[in-house]
Amino acid sequence: MFNLILQLLRNCALTQKHANWQIASIITIVSLGIHSGLSSAATIEFNTTGGTSSTNGLHFYIDSSTQVQVKRLDNTSQVYSPTSTPPDVYLDNGIYLRANGGIYGPDNFGGIPGRSNYSTTSITAASPANPPAYGAQQTATNSFGITNGPQVTAVWKYTNPFDFITLDVTVTIPVTYPISAVNPVRYYHVYDTYLGGNDQGCGVKYTDSSGNLVVGTYPPVSGSSCPSATSLPTGVYVVESFRERSGLKFSNYCASGYQSFWTNDSNNCAISQNADMSNTITTIYQDTGIGIEYNFIAAGTYTFSYDFVVGSPTTPAYDHLEITHQGTSNLCPTNTTVKACLSSTIPCPAGSIVSTGTLTGAISISPSSPSVTASPAAFSIGAGNPTATIALTGSAPGGTYTLSATGLSTLPLNGVKCWNTASSSASCLYTVTNSACVSNFECIESGLAYNNLTSSPSSRNPLYTKVAGTGFTFDVVALQSGGQQATSYTASSGVTVQLFDDSASPQLACSAYTSPIASQSITFTSTDLGRKTIPANFTVSNAYRKVRCRVVDSNVAVKGCSSDDFAVRPSSFTVTATGSADADSTGTSTTTSPKIKTGANFSLTATANAIGYDGTPSVDNTKLSAHTSAAQAGTVSGNFAAANAATSVATGSTFNYSEVGYFRFNTNGVYDNTFTAVDSANGDCNAGFNASGSLNACNFGNTATTS
Repeated sequence: MFNLILQLLRNCALTQKHANWQIASIITIVSLGIHSGLSSAATIEFNTTGGTSSTNGLHFYIDSSTQVQVKRLDNTSQVYSPTSTPPDVYLDNGIYLRANGGIYGPDNFGGIPGRSNYSTTSITAASPANPPAYGAQQTATNSFGITNGPQVTAVWKYTNPFDFITLDVTVTIPVTYPISAVNPVRYYHVYDTYLGGNDQGCGVKYTDSSGNLVVGTYPPVSGSSCPSATSLPTGVYVVESFRERSGLKFSNYCASGYQSFWTNDSNNCAISQNADMSNTITTIYQDTGIGIEYNFIAAGTYTFSYDFVVGSPTTPAYDHLEITHQGTSNLCPTNTTVKACLSSTIPCPAGSIVSTGTLTGAISISPSSPSVTASPAAFSIGAGNPTATIALTGSAPGGTYTLSATGLSTLPLNGVKCWNTASSSASCLYTVTNSACVSNFECIESGLAYNNLTSSPSSRNPLYTKVAGTGFTFDVVALQSGGQQATSYTASSGVTVQLFDDSASPQLACSAYTSPIASQSITFTSTDLGRKTIPANFTVSNAYRKVRCRVVDSNVAVKGCSSDDFAVRPSSFTVTATGSADADSTGTSTTTSPKIKTGANFSLTATANAIGYDGTPSVDNTKLSAHTSAAQAGTVSGNFAAANAATSVATGSTFNYSEVGYFRFNTNGVYDNTFTAVDSANGDCNAGFNASGSLNACNFGNTATTS
């Protein structure tokens, strides 16, 4: 009896859809005991607080049997029946499979000849949970299929507050399943539209600016005629349609009277017929429905994506906003990168980063406590500036956060996505650890601007030539992992600045140095902002060709070495000749011993005033003076051997003088211009013998005249 009543009322409903909603309610009650597939279906919701205004998006109900209800603007339901939420036989919509002569999918008000429920159905909860943030995308995975036959996974995706929902579909047809060109598997998706309460509309089919086919229905702005079936008339603001997205294209489609999809008529749009949908687009103003079809004639796995549009058919200008981050950070500001991407691929390919227009917004961090601040607070990307760098600073350790975006001037198609560079994974989870605000150190000459060598590898942070026995200082910079100055770093003890002989080749790893030549302890306070001039001068008495600075924070086992080496050179030479104790230092006597024949060899010794000097002095013949009665000044030929580093003494025994008589070396007549090569090559000392500003001279020589 119940079955007979139900079928009679269904038949009545096909001819008088809106005559009596009270009768519809009776049928719903009766049918609860009959349609167990619907009554047991799991129903989820997207955007539970939406659907009430033009700015808070759509509110969707979706159940595992694929039935949908959607509310828009003033909570007006958009598919028939407007008083129903799934599961309900009065919802004339769903995804159906025609397979091996059978039709599978949810029941509806009019009934579908030969229909069976899916063998299995399931749907996951909305993720992230409701309500979604502005610009956030919720997803749910819907699985359904036929025993030993086609299986479908449909990922529903909704980005708040867009006027459409997207389905990413995978259809798998087993190799053992009967399928061929004459026995295809067909995938249908059908909606009995409601168009914001009017239920009367016109069919339309067109290709949008992205090259995707749109099949749908709309109510004309005025009157009861259909002005166009190939484009949307100006002023139309309610459109219900299917829109191709990616993968396979629609095989067939219809936009026709709603009853055409459930019982075969002259429009040939019914999902129960053997033939394909007829591609009918109604030009008659009527109670409309829409449907699409995908055909498969061989076993395999097929993927495609499409939208169900409710409202504006405008497609967003880009696919997703992407936040690239390190996954974890200490309590320092840690850089993240923001970009807009045209591709759905993550990380975004370089050629797909949006570099036109202007997109503004801000990074959103949830939860709000303990706080994580973003600097700058807002970003602007697009033309001339395709990416933005945002520093995130945690206020306390131990927090795990979800990164997103808010206040976007243009929303993306697929919301916000994140790429964790540490794990090479698509994740928006971000953790602040209980680590000191430092991961490296740099040493740099005081007064110079610090350069981030991580982001600008060709830049330099110089340390200048120093003079042995003369006090000097420089700055220490605490660094974050990305090379930025760690402005919140503090350390009241346990930090040591060390200097090491760096003459070994190849250069040692920063952690491998032992036996510093000098060291001192320093502290960092909050007012230092991560950069501090060492408080006491270093005084290095020995000479070194290459010295490297290392800073150690023993509290957190962090060691950082300077990117630049510097020389510590002697200040001068003392030059003596064989028997020079008997020589006349005035260079005027012609009788004082020793006496050496003209052209005969004699010895010279150059002693640097700093142990460790191992260079080779040179002679500058322009800085010789002959005795006062000499006819002309001569030249000295011969060479010094390299100095012994243990004594800093360089000797040459084959020197000779080209003239008769005494001579003397004036200032810098014996000199070295190569010992400071590590600095002179980079301009880190002043060329010649004279200091200039903060630069010591590159060269040094004898400072007293020597006969």
